[in-house]
Amino acid sequence: MTASPRVSVIGGGIAGITAALAFRGIGWDAELIERRPGLQAGGAGIVLHPNAMAALEHIGLAEAVLAAGTVLDELVLEDDLGVVSIGLGAVWQGSCFPTVGVGRAALMALLEQAVRGAGIGVRTGVPVEAALGAGSLLEVQAEGAPLAADLVVAADGVASSIRGVAAPTCAVRPLGLWWARWLVDASPLGSHRWSARTAGCFTAGGYAVGGGQTHLFLQGPASCATDVSGTLAQAYEEFPLLQDGVNAGAELIHQGVGHSVWPHCWSVAGIAFVGDASHAMSPTTSEGGGLAIEDGVALAASVAESPSIAQGLQDYEGRRAQRVRRMARVSEIQVRSALSGKPRSRPLGAKAATEYMRAMYQPLIETL
Repeated sequence: MTASPRVSVIGGGIAGITAALAFRGIGWDAELIERRPGLQAGGAGIVLHPNAMAALEHIGLAEAVLAAGTVLDELVLEDDLGVVSIGLGAVWQGSCFPTVGVGRAALMALLEQAVRGAGIGVRTGVPVEAALGAGSLLEVQAEGAPLAADLVVAADGVASSIRGVAAPTCAVRPLGLWWARWLVDASPLGSHRWSARTAGCFTAGGYAVGGGQTHLFLQGPASCATDVSGTLAQAYEEFPLLQDGVNAGAELIHQGVGHSVWPHCWSVAGIAFVGDASHAMSPTTSEGGGLAIEDGVALAASVAESPSIAQGLQDYEGRRAQRVRRMARVSEIQVRSALSGKPRSRPLGAKAATEYMRAMYQPLIETL
């Protein structure tokens, strides 16, 4: 009997687990290798737009994620010129799935359960190293031994050690923005509303993530990182939503400066890259997680449909590069706008705002 091909996925986050499940779905043996003691269950909330939900459907998890999270029907944007309400169903008209807010811990629990059920091997607490050998051959090792795999998938995040060796020109760049994220056991925004209010260089808001919880966020310039306590005190005065959240027991889950990767890295020397290891970008589009989920599904499909792994990796880049690059450009425009701190010159109506967002996400409405 011919042995099934084998994939080793480095990184046990959303991108890595999705890739392992997608390869298991095409009949490959798969293993996950994570340097931390357990799979990555941290984080506050995550928005999964219809493109991400469609990718989750490929690995059989869309229904479970929908049940664990909450459908976000409305995006409410506010600034000094007024308030505009945008129906997300109209933005994503033609899609088969809604936009969903879900807790990262809940999403990771579902992914880990699927991994165990699929019989995917998991090794945790195992650092992975990449090194250039004779003839510039790239060798990936875990626990001092080369990985015995037909394909290695690097899903080890924005600071990918494998990318650092394999593709050092694909550099990590600071975005110039800082974020703080909370999770609160309350529903101050209602169960289906996503809200964001901008004041100067700061934007704060939140959305429901299911289970009676709400994800709250604050975005500001990177200089906030030098005085986090002072920044938060100022934000609590400016944004009552955040102060109310803290009063209700909101837990600060994460704060830090964001980074991107440019140029994007898809495959090098037979190693594929997915998620932030490939194309980290600003969370302003709320597509980082969705694009990472898409990556794993698209990579497995490209390899399955190609006569060789090498051709599959070429097809993977062809399938993903333009789609991801367009969202990265949108992200960069949004970052520049946020850093400028310049208010809009006139109010934005609901129709114009909907059309703008639909144009922004249009490439993702198309098939994966």
